[in-house]
Amino acid sequence: MGQQLLTGTYPLHYHMCDDVDTSYLRNTSIHDSNNRCITIHGTDGAELSDNVCYDHLGHGYFLEDSAEQRNILDGNLGVGTQYGTQLLTDMAPEWCPEGLESSCNHPATYWITHPNNIITNNVAAGAERNGFHILFAKKPLTISAARQAERGLVFEDHARLSKIALFDRNVAHSNKDRGIMFDRMISNGQVDGITDEVVPENGLIANSRYDPREEPDKKSPRAESIIKRPTVYRNRGENIWSKGGKIVYDHASIADAPIGVAMTRSILDTAQEIRNSVIIGETDNLGLPLKYKKDGQTHNFERSFSRPLPNLPLVGVEFFFGIILVKNTYFDKFNHWTWNSTWETEYGLDATRRAAALGFNTNFPYPSLPQNGVEGAVFGFCDTVDGLKVFAGNSSLPFFDQPKDGDLQASIRDYDGSISGIANVQLVRKTPFFLDYDCYYNQNYQMSVCPHEYSKIIFKGSDGIFKSPKRTDYPMYMVRDDVTDSPFAIRGDKSIEYLSMQNKGYVAMFNGTNPTDVTVKVNNLAIGSYIRLALCFPKGTTDFTITGSNPTINSNNLPISVDSMSDLEADTTGRAYFWDNSRGLFFLRFDGTEARQNSDEECPGSKCPSIRIKRNDGGTDPIDCFQDAYVNGPYKVTPQSPDPITPPSTPCVPAEIDGRGAVDPAELLITAPELTQTCHTFDSDKVPQPCGTNNAGYRIGSGGKCYAVINKFDSYIKSKYLCYRMGGILAPIPDLDSQREIRNHIYRFGETKKDYWVDEVGDSAKTFMEMQFNNYYNPISKTSGNKNGAICLFDYATTPCRTGWKNIGSSCYLFEDVTVKSYTQAEEFCSGEFMSILSIENAEENEAVRTFVSDYNPEKNGAVLLAYKYSSASNEFEWQDGETTTYAPWASGQGTGAVAADGDCARLFISNGQWKNTPCDKTNGRLVCKTSVNV
Repeated sequence: MGQQLLTGTYPLHYHMCDDVDTSYLRNTSIHDSNNRCITIHGTDGAELSDNVCYDHLGHGYFLEDSAEQRNILDGNLGVGTQYGTQLLTDMAPEWCPEGLESSCNHPATYWITHPNNIITNNVAAGAERNGFHILFAKKPLTISAARQAERGLVFEDHARLSKIALFDRNVAHSNKDRGIMFDRMISNGQVDGITDEVVPENGLIANSRYDPREEPDKKSPRAESIIKRPTVYRNRGENIWSKGGKIVYDHASIADAPIGVAMTRSILDTAQEIRNSVIIGETDNLGLPLKYKKDGQTHNFERSFSRPLPNLPLVGVEFFFGIILVKNTYFDKFNHWTWNSTWETEYGLDATRRAAALGFNTNFPYPSLPQNGVEGAVFGFCDTVDGLKVFAGNSSLPFFDQPKDGDLQASIRDYDGSISGIANVQLVRKTPFFLDYDCYYNQNYQMSVCPHEYSKIIFKGSDGIFKSPKRTDYPMYMVRDDVTDSPFAIRGDKSIEYLSMQNKGYVAMFNGTNPTDVTVKVNNLAIGSYIRLALCFPKGTTDFTITGSNPTINSNNLPISVDSMSDLEADTTGRAYFWDNSRGLFFLRFDGTEARQNSDEECPGSKCPSIRIKRNDGGTDPIDCFQDAYVNGPYKVTPQSPDPITPPSTPCVPAEIDGRGAVDPAELLITAPELTQTCHTFDSDKVPQPCGTNNAGYRIGSGGKCYAVINKFDSYIKSKYLCYRMGGILAPIPDLDSQREIRNHIYRFGETKKDYWVDEVGDSAKTFMEMQFNNYYNPISKTSGNKNGAICLFDYATTPCRTGWKNIGSSCYLFEDVTVKSYTQAEEFCSGEFMSILSIENAEENEAVRTFVSDYNPEKNGAVLLAYKYSSASNEFEWQDGETTTYAPWASGQGTGAVAADGDCARLFISNGQWKNTPCDKTNGRLVCKTSVNV
C-alpha cells in the first residue's frame, strides 16, 4: 500500500478536512506500506485508536502541516519505521542534497507537529531513528498555510507557544536513536541558524525555541508541557532527548540505554525537569548474547547492549547546559563494571563500563548553568558499593578523552543533600579556581563538594580577542584573588563563560589584542551575593562609555566613577566602577538585588546584571596585568582556611520505588488469557523456491518469474555477461508488475543500500538503467561504469536463441561491441557451460559471422578474437576443446610460422574475413560469444 514517489498516496489519509470530531479510524492493520501508515493533514478532531502500523517507509502516524489540533491517537502500535524519500526528514543522510544532511535523517513512528493533540497509550518500536518526535514549524506548512489564513486557528508561532494537550502512558523502545525526541523545528523555507544554509520547506532546522504558554500568545503566562508516565527503554541513543522551554517528564520509567535522559532549555528563564520517575541503568532484559571483538581479542557477553560498545558509559540523567532539574526520582543499577580484567592487565585494552546515575555530556563545548541540580533523588544501591551516584570522568578514560569547555566546568547543585548528604552544596571539578579550603574531594565521583554558591561570568565583545580566530583559541584567562597561583582558562569553544564562586574577586586578562568593547553578564546572583571583577586594560586609557542593565546605566542613570576599592565596595547603586589607571585594572562589582522566585530563573527575578564597557582610547596592545595586580599591587587576598565539610556517616539503606515511575509494579502482574485460536500459518505459495540453472535463482509464488539477485558489484556490461554465463539474461522491465517483482527480490536477497543493473537502455546511448536504492528501487539512468549488482532472469524464450543473441544455422552468437584486451579477459566474459569464445568450423560460418558483425560496424574495421590458440605441445593452433581445424583462412605469412613474430592467438578481420596472428596478452579484439541453439 502507498506509493513512495507520489505525495499524498498513503494507506489512510485525512486530507484537509477541517473539523471531523465524530470521525475515527479504529482497529486497522497496515503493514508493508510503501508510504507511511496514517496521515492527518489539515484536519482537527480525528480519532486514531487501536491501530497497527508495521514495516513502513517514512513517518508512520503523520501529522503533516504543523496545523493539526485536537486529534486523538490512543492505543496504537507502530513498529519498523524505515527511511523513505517523501520528505527530507524521512531520508537517510546519504540521500540528502549536499549541504542539507543535518536537515534529514529523522524518520519517526509518531511525527507530532503540533503540541495541542492527545497522544495516549501508544507504542513505538524499532524505528530507524525515533519513536516519538515532537516538533513544529513556525507557521503552517504547504497548503495548510492558505487554509489557516482563512480559518484563523493556527497562526505564526501558534505551535511554538502551545502546551501539550495530553501525552500520557506512551511506550518507546528498541529504536535506533531516541525513544522520545522533543527538539528541532520544521523549516518553512528559512535559513538554518547553525549551518547558514537555506533549508527547503519540511526540512529540519536547529533550535525550536519551544516556549509553551497557558494560551498560545507571548503575553500569556508560561506553562508546563508535561510528558506523563512514559515508558522508554532500550533505545540506541538517549531514551529521551529534550530541548525547549518548560518541559516536564513526570512519573517516567526509563531503562537500558547509554543515556536515560538528556535535557536542556532553549529559552531563557525556563528549565527542563524530570520528577517522580524511575531510571534504571541495566535491567534483566538481557536480549541476545554479544560477541565483542577488539584488537584481536574476543569476549562473549550473555547480554546485548543498546549499542554494541560494552565500555560505553552508562548515565541516568546527563547534565549539560541547562537549566536541568531532577526531583523525587529513583535510580538503580548504575555500577562500574570491569567485564574482562585480563584484557586490561595483559593487553592494555579498556574493559570497564563506567556508570553513574548522574553524569555529564562528555566532550561538550557549552558550559553548564550552576543551577542544574537534584532534589529528592533516591537510590536503590549503596553509593560506591554497588552503584555510583555521580561520575565526571577524566581525560585519561575512553569517551572522556577530548574535554572541552563544558567538561572542564561540569557542575551539579545538590539542593537537599540527595547526593552528598549535605544540603546546598555544589559538585565541581577538582580545579583550584573552583575550590576553597572547606571543599572536599570525592575520588569516586571525580568531583569536589563545596558549600558555596556559583555563578557564570559571561564575556562578549566585538573586537580584539573576541574576533576569530583568537576567540576560540584561549582568548582570555581568569585569576581569583585568593588563588592567584592557579589561573584558569577555557578555549572558547562556543562561548566565553566562566563558572565562578560567588563572594570572590577576580581579574580577567585578555590573551591577545586588547578589546575596546566588552560586555560582562553575571547570572545566579541572589540578594546578599556578589562577584567583583577587574578587566585588564591599557594604562593609558582615559575615556570610557559605560552602559548596563539591572541596574540601568545610561544617559539618565550615569555610571559612577569612584576613586578607590573601598568606595566601590561601599556603593549601593550597582553603577559604580573603579579605574586603577596606574595598574591597568578596571573594577566592577556585580550584586544580587532580587530574591529567587522559582527554580526556572537564570537570575533571581529574571534580572541578570550586565555592563558594557567601551574604551574610546588607550590602544589595543596586549596587556598582562598579573604583576600589577598581585605581585606589585594590593589585590591578592590571603585565603581563609576553614575546616572542610565532611559527609555524614549515615548507614546505607537502599531506597524503594515507592510510587514513582510510569507503572505501579502491581499493574504488571497480569495473567495472560488462554488463546483459543490457532496461529496463522504462512502461505507456502509465497515461500521463495529455488529455480533456474543450477538453482541460481528464486521464484516467489507460483506465478512469479525466476530471478537471481547478484551481489557482485561491477559495471553494466560485466554484469550483463555474468547473467549470460549463469544461463540467464539481464532482467528486462517490460511492465510495472515486473518492476514490483524485481523490487521484492532485491528486498529479500539484495544488500542494503546497494543498486542493481537491469536490462534497459537509459536516456542516451551511453546510459543504462539501475534499480536505485535512493529512489525506492525505481529504474534510474546511469553511466555504464557504475559498480552495481545485477538482476538476472531465467524465464526467457530460447527458440532458438536467447534475447540479444543472433541465430546462424545451428548456433547462436552474441555481439555487444565489447573489445577485450587479452584472451584471459575474453574468457572472463565468454566461459562456462552456456557459452564460449567464437569458434569457426567452415567458410560459410566465417562469412556469416563477418557479415553479422559488419552490420554493427559499417566501417568494417577491426577484428574479432577467435578461440584459437597456439599449443607448443602440438605445434598447432587449437580450439578451446583441444581440436584443430582443416579450415583456417590465414592471411599470407600468418599462422603457426608467425607465432614468434606476431603472436599466439588469432583474430578474424572484418574487412576481408582473413585470420591473423595476435599476442594473447594484447589481443585488442572484438568479442563474439557462441553457444548452441535452444540453450
